[in-house]
Amino acid sequence: MASYESFDDYVGSDLWLKNGPNNMLLPQTEWVTLAGPGRRLLVNHLARMENMRDELDLILRSIGMDSFIPKIVIERKNASTTLGEKIQVKISSIKSIKERYAHDFELIGYDPDQIPFEVID
Repeated sequence: MASYESFDDYVGSDLWLKNGPNNMLLPQTEWVTLAGPGRRLLVNHLARMENMRDELDLILRSIGMDSFIPKIVIERKNASTTLGEKIQVKISSIKSIKERYAHDFELIGYDPDQIPFEVID
């Protein structure tokens, strides 16, 4: 996969514009909703990765597998060393992200104005 000088270069790249390999950059709503008006959810619960321990407990309880909860260990692998730091991004890139993932922000409950970017331009 190509490398980019900046996050802005990535957002403006053909990879981004063409949804990436195997459509992996499509909004998540494309994978968990039916197409059409209202985009009906196809799953009972959307888990948030940043709360994986709590989410897994909830999922296991909901399917009657409470006994597995204390046995499953979730280790942090490949953790970012810049977690919590804001990266500098052009307003045009932020606009593209907000537009492309608007349904994701709404469905998953993220505030699009709380994305961790420092606006430059």
